[in-house]
Amino acid sequence: MSGNILRGDIPVGLFNCSRLMKLYLLENHIGGGVPSELESLAKLKILNLEGGIPDALARLTQLVSLGLALNKFSGAFPPSIYNISSLKFLSMFGPIPTTFSTIANLQHLAIVWNKMTGSIPITSQNRLGGDLPTSITNLSTNLWKLDIGRNFISGTIPYDIGNLISLQKLRLDENLLTGPLPSSIGKLSSLVLLNLTSNRLSGELPSSLGNITRLEQLYLSSNSFEGAVPPSLGHCKYILYLWIGSNKLNGTIPQEIMQIQSLVYLNLSDNSLTGSLPKYIKPLERLCTLSVEHNKLSGKLPQVLGDCLSVENLYLQGNFFDGDIPNIKGLMGAKRLDFSNNNLFGSIPGYFANFSHLEYLNLSINSFEGEVPTEGKFQNATVVTVFGNKGVEASRN
Repeated sequence: MSGNILRGDIPVGLFNCSRLMKLYLLENHIGGGVPSELESLAKLKILNLEGGIPDALARLTQLVSLGLALNKFSGAFPPSIYNISSLKFLSMFGPIPTTFSTIANLQHLAIVWNKMTGSIPITSQNRLGGDLPTSITNLSTNLWKLDIGRNFISGTIPYDIGNLISLQKLRLDENLLTGPLPSSIGKLSSLVLLNLTSNRLSGELPSSLGNITRLEQLYLSSNSFEGAVPPSLGHCKYILYLWIGSNKLNGTIPQEIMQIQSLVYLNLSDNSLTGSLPKYIKPLERLCTLSVEHNKLSGKLPQVLGDCLSVENLYLQGNFFDGDIPNIKGLMGAKRLDFSNNNLFGSIPGYFANFSHLEYLNLSINSFEGEVPTEGKFQNATVVTVFGNKGVEASRN
C-alpha cells in the first residue's frame, strides 16, 4: 500500500490477516499512528512503515526486515525492538537509537540521508558528540552492509573496524571524518565495495588495501591522502572502479595498477603524480574511462592506449605529456578526449573526424602544427577545440 497517499487511520481489520508476511505502509498520510494490534501479524517477515513505533513491534518474533528509512521519527525507539533476534535488515532515518549494536543477527544496517550533528550512541555508555565511536566495531560479525554515508559524522575511523569480518559493503562517504585510514581495513577480506569519498581523511594509503582481493569498487576521492599509490592494489584483480582522485598523492603510477584487466574506470586525477603512464602493459580491454588530468605526468603517451578498444573517455589534460598523439584510431567508441594543456606536438590526427560517437575533443594549448582537418567532427566547433597551438594558427594564415 506504499505510495498511494492514503489518508485516515489504519483499519484495525487489517490486523486480522494472520497469515500476512509482508506489509508496506510508506509514503502515505496515515494518521493515528500504528495500532498495537500490529502484534497479531505474527507471521510478518517484512515491514516498512511510517508513523510512531508501537511497543508491539517487538513481539513480531519472525520479523526479518524492518524499513524505517523514510520516517521522521522523534523521541526514543522502544528498546525492546532490539530483542527481535530474527532481524537481519534495518534501515533508519532520524535520531540514532542507543542499542542497535545488540541485534545479534543484523546483516544490513543503513542510516542514510540524515542531518546528523549530534552523537551516534552505539551503546548507552557513549556520549561522543559527533564522532564515530569505536563501539561501532562491536556490531554483529554477521553484518554484511554498513551504510552511514551522507551525514555529518566526524571523528576517525576506528582501528577495530577490521573486526567486522563479514562486511561486503562499507559506505562512510560524504561525512566529516578525519585522520588516517587504518591498516586494519585490510582484514575486511570480503569487501566488494568501500566508499570513503568526500571526507577529510589524511595520511598514506595503507598497503593492506591490497589484501582485500575481492574488491570491485574502491572510492577514496576528495580527501587529503598523501604519499604513493600502493602497488599492492594490483592484487585486487576484480576491481572495476578505482577512484583515488582529488587527493595529495605523489610518486609514479604503479605498473601493477595498469595491469588490472578488470578495470572499467580509473580515476587518478587532481593529485601530484609524476613520471609517465606505464608503457609495457597488456591492453586493458574493459577500460572505459581513464582520468589522470591535473597531475605532473610527463613523457610520451604509450602506444598501448590504442589497444584499449573499449575506451570512451580519456582525460589527460593539465600534465606535461610530450610527443605525438599515439595511434588510437581503433577507439571508435570514443566520446570525450581531452589532451589540452600539455606539450604535445606533431600533426593533428585526421582519423578523429571519423569518430562517430565523439562529443568533445580538446587539443588546445599544446604545440601542434600543420593543417587542422576540415571534415567530419572537425566541422563542429562545439565538439573540437584547438586554440593555443601556434603552429596550427600559423598554418591557417
